[in-house]
Amino acid sequence: MKNDNDLVTNLFLFGLLLFGTVLVFFKQIEAAIYTNMLVIAIRVLLLQEDK
Repeated sequence: MKNDNDLVTNLFLFGLLLFGTVLVFFKQIEAAIYTNMLVIAIRVLLLQEDK
């Protein structure tokens, strides 16, 4: 069951990264930076939880 949860989490984070990329194209640079920082923070927290 852990693999299903990892897949959903990775798809969610990938979706957030795509959203941040779309924001760059619409000249919303600050929002894109915050979105991508959020993705990185979530991923780091998840990696810390696995250890």
